[in-house]
Amino acid sequence: MTELPKYSVQAKKNLSIFYSQYQEKHFYIEDKKNETQNAYRLLLSKLFKGKYEIKRVFSLENKDGVLRACRENTNPDNYYIVDRDLDPFLDDFEDLSSIYNNLIILERYCFENYLINENTFNDVLLFDLDESQILGEFRKWKESVYDDFIMLFKIALISRKYNLSSTITDKEYVYLINDSHLLDPEKIDKLFEKKKKELLEKDIDIMVELDKISPLLTYDKQLFHTFISGKFLWASIKRYIKNLTKNLNAGKGINDKYLITNFIHCIDIESFEFIKKRVS
Repeated sequence: MTELPKYSVQAKKNLSIFYSQYQEKHFYIEDKKNETQNAYRLLLSKLFKGKYEIKRVFSLENKDGVLRACRENTNPDNYYIVDRDLDPFLDDFEDLSSIYNNLIILERYCFENYLINENTFNDVLLFDLDESQILGEFRKWKESVYDDFIMLFKIALISRKYNLSSTITDKEYVYLINDSHLLDPEKIDKLFEKKKKELLEKDIDIMVELDKISPLLTYDKQLFHTFISGKFLWASIKRYIKNLTKNLNAGKGINDKYLITNFIHCIDIESFEFIKKRVS
């Protein structure tokens, strides 16, 4: 993908002024990655085809930066997109999109969750495998990691709830077994014991907290996308695809760039209709 020029955060806030002659609506996001910025540009272009032209989206580098800009700038042509994260599962959650008309909160945990879809998975793999080789593979992957990811993000939620010194690491590959898409039980156990100790120092029983979370969670497609970070799921599913295609002698040329590019181009555009409804 095309390398974007680098600007300061303040410059990024003002870039829409220079782009006003090219596009009527301006979208700001929190992700710094060039591929995510380009992905949003492509998706928004498809979403608003024939109505608005989208030449560029602008990164403000983190969620706090986007929210700050949203509060400071009430230009009705500027829209600010942020990840959902675990926020709605917290007791003090406030839906800021009901306060700020130009704020759009993703309906899933983060952007990468929209990449992870069975139809998208199948469409991408059809470039390299036969339909018979793909059948059921997405569900196999999902079932093999679901419980462990739920446990990992239960720990993450408790950590956020009680403002522990750290939550789970943002390095999504850390919890995977080397060269595997599966999570490492020993690493999750180690994390659990660390958080258990931190909570005991606050006179909080981690098992009681886990019991409080469990009734909120049920096995369904929506939960998979709202409770678990797509960045972690994406790290796992990439490994699964690489190992699958390698085992079937069809993995030549399948790297991270290949996968992100093809998943973005095959993404389900209808899952972003909620953005279209918010933009006037």
